[in-house]
Amino acid sequence: MNGEDMIKKAYEAILHHDFEQAIGWFEQAILLEPDHPGYHYKLSISYARSDRINQALQHARQAVELDSSHPEYHQHLQHVKARALVADAEELLSQSAEHATEAIRLLNEAIDADPLCSKAYLWKGAVYAAMQQYEMARQQYEEAVRMDPSSKKALEMIKHIQRELEKESNE
Repeated sequence: MNGEDMIKKAYEAILHHDFEQAIGWFEQAILLEPDHPGYHYKLSISYARSDRINQALQHARQAVELDSSHPEYHQHLQHVKARALVADAEELLSQSAEHATEAIRLLNEAIDADPLCSKAYLWKGAVYAAMQQYEMARQQYEEAVRMDPSSKKALEMIKHIQRELEKESNE
């Protein structure tokens, strides 16, 4: 089998919702043709869908390094970078609220990398809410809704923040 045959097998696995098997086929294609940027790109997408962000980031970078002429490779790399930065911010916040400033910096980097990253806005809203900066929190949640109008969490948090702002104005 050659690399293209393995890619076909990977797509068959995806059609059967066997994403781990698909990853295995993509990895085998890369073993045969390590300098094929499209294989790295496809593997990166599968890793990202499986929430294996570090591996996704590695292969997204590899695809861009091997062939920087494809805008979709760059766009995917930025998207994966944003997801990695959000994960780093989540990890910091799980350790201690003292890391709020650093978490916001990481979340801003995520938004710079991928302005459509609604999860970064949600987390920024949560950080500002925890800091009782309700107006800033509301702005972040509203931006999250702009990026993802179906975000029940962001809509719920806007209502919560609105109640907090009303409490403040009544005090």
